Amino acid sequence: MEKFLRDAGVGEDGVKKCLSLLKESKMDVDSLKLVNWEVLRDMGVPHGYALKICHHVQTNFTPSAPLAPPPSSHHQPDAPMCPIHDQPLFALCEEDGALLCRDCARCAPHTQHECLDAPTAIKEIREKLTEWEPDGDIDAEIEEQRATVADLQTQLNEATDELHKLEKRKKVQETAKGDIKSALEHSKSIPKPPFNMVVLQQLHQLWSSLGQQSPPLRGSKMPVTKEQLAWLKQNVVKNGKMRTKLLMQTESMPPPASFHQCCDDKGPTLVLVMLQNAGSQPNQNRGKKKKSSANNHPTVSIIGGFTSVSWKSEYPYCNSHHKTTCGCLGYGTPDPNACLFSLKSFDGSPPVAFPLKPGCQQQAVFHAAAVGVCFGNQGYNEFTSRGTGQLAANQVGSYVFQTPGNQQRDLVQGGTVIGFEVHSCN
Repeated sequence: MEKFLRDAGVGEDGVKKCLSLLKESKMDVDSLKLVNWEVLRDMGVPHGYALKICHHVQTNFTPSAPLAPPPSSHHQPDAPMCPIHDQPLFALCEEDGALLCRDCARCAPHTQHECLDAPTAIKEIREKLTEWEPDGDIDAEIEEQRATVADLQTQLNEATDELHKLEKRKKVQETAKGDIKSALEHSKSIPKPPFNMVVLQQLHQLWSSLGQQSPPLRGSKMPVTKEQLAWLKQNVVKNGKMRTKLLMQTESMPPPASFHQCCDDKGPTLVLVMLQNAGSQPNQNRGKKKKSSANNHPTVSIIGGFTSVSWKSEYPYCNSHHKTTCGCLGYGTPDPNACLFSLKSFDGSPPVAFPLKPGCQQQAVFHAAAVGVCFGNQGYNEFTSRGTGQLAANQVGSYVFQTPGNQQRDLVQGGTVIGFEVHSCN
């Protein structure tokens, strides 16, 4: 390196200074041959020394750049110029995609790259443009995203409508608080006939208006209509009344311990389970076009069961001696009024009740601490939860409960539990 600098005409003081700067930049003689004076100047090499080094390179060494600029006589006045060196551009670096002038082509890193002159570069780029075609899958992706947006917009509209209904109900109920207080105070001041009929009429109208703003099944979050509630009272609960909500669990079946803690020793109960059709899950339905309304079926079903005996954590008909010797978890509990039902089906069929088969009253429901709600005897149940968070159900009509025409029926139909409620029917 010292000899190279001395040959370039750099004095002793310049050699020492240049060696220090070049050492810091980790440059050797070969690297020095590839740079121009501006690079050296930016490294801190004095202007005069930088010009001497570059002149020495251009005079005594063949430039390593693979291209030479076109003759100056061919330069067009309006040709693009290099913004750095103010020289005509004449080549294209394929690796960097940069247009080069003479000085650029002699500088790193372009000296190590393949460069094309203008005619060759134009020819190759024309071939690439001729062969280029738009992505054929983009139209399908656009349609899929449009369907997704439409689906989400529908969900947003439905949620917005439900929000407005709730806000309206809240306003009505807040107004009703004052009306109730006034009506009750007024009723105390008119104890004798015939004015008590006026009070009765006022209170009845107030109660009816509140009932119109409330869900048909008190305290329930399930979409049960007044018609469906009337069907339950007539065909399932019969002489009972649906009163207190004992347990509400969303998204899964409750653990057995939670079920028994809330529902044991509460008398007759109605169990409601809401299922969502697997085909209506967002991750499976997103991006797919909706079917026509003629083929639409409910995406939610409601099934359940009724028992007129209290739930227990252990079998109530096994005496204490038998428990200590057999270690049984429980057996079927008699209940002549027990039944299963389908209130709302995925296929849109009307509500239907499934009573006990003749001679199966002793196996109506199953009581055990390790099992939650269970209709049917152990091993022969048709509707049960064993703490897995999902509903396990055999075909109705297989063992204990009968179906119309004695044909087995699948209550769950592959649905996923999204709601669970137990209501007292005392």
